[in-house]
Amino acid sequence: MNMGSESETDQYELMPEAERKRITYQAMYSGRLPMAGDFERYEKTTAGAGDRILIMEEKNLEAEIANQQFWHNHYPKFHQDELRQQKLGQMLGVFCLLVCVVFAFVLAVTAQNTADRILAGAFVAAPIFSVILRIIAR
Repeated sequence: MNMGSESETDQYELMPEAERKRITYQAMYSGRLPMAGDFERYEKTTAGAGDRILIMEEKNLEAEIANQQFWHNHYPKFHQDELRQQKLGQMLGVFCLLVCVVFAFVLAVTAQNTADRILAGAFVAAPIFSVILRIIAR
């Protein structure tokens, strides 16, 4: 039994309960607008409801198109800004790494006691460990 129309649904409700248990009814619908039968029921309940639903969906669609056009026109600029910030961050990281390594080398060469050598090792170890952790995190 195909239960797609409203009259067939009414027939189902008029059936004896024993007969209903033998029938499985499942309706599935996916879409931006309600099914045609739902439009009829909305109109019966509230005059003009179908038109208001259509107008509302048209406005939603226009807003979605405007949003897509905005991102299509402005995304390259946002993307370039993001790439520039990433590049700046990477250059700053490399600069800090070089400063730590140079400072550690100078400290190790001029070290006169064990504490200076440990400090030099710490300055070299910190950037190395951060690089290793970054590789492992991938």
